[in-house]
Amino acid sequence: MRACAKTEMAITNVLNKYTEAYSKKDIKGVLSLLTQDPDMTFVGTDVNEKCTGPNQLRKLIERDFNIVDDLSWKWGEEPLISMAGNVAWVTTDCSVRVTIQGEPLDLPLRITAVMENRNNKWLIAQWHNSVPVIREL
Repeated sequence: MRACAKTEMAITNVLNKYTEAYSKKDIKGVLSLLTQDPDMTFVGTDVNEKCTGPNQLRKLIERDFNIVDDLSWKWGEEPLISMAGNVAWVTTDCSVRVTIQGEPLDLPLRITAVMENRNNKWLIAQWHNSVPVIREL
């Protein structure tokens, strides 16, 4: 079921805070937007970017922040946000510009996330990035 406007606004706000914190290399800011559950999951685009729980995710983020000189996000179309009870799921696109050792790299990303509303605060319980393969059939 499509989320109501109030929920869509709240979840879009979480997405924006997540990308702002990640761009600023603010580990505490990123982690504050996630459940602290041991089964919280994150899947990135690199073969080694799959982790479960906040401790593994912290290590992955620290690694990213040590490698990346600069990072910026630009959202694409409005996210598709659906919900049932206190759980919502999101599908959206964005482009990420990463600079590593002075070399910029632009990545189109598709993101899916699952969020849970706890004490009137939406938290990310699952996050998955993927890079679409560009090919003509």
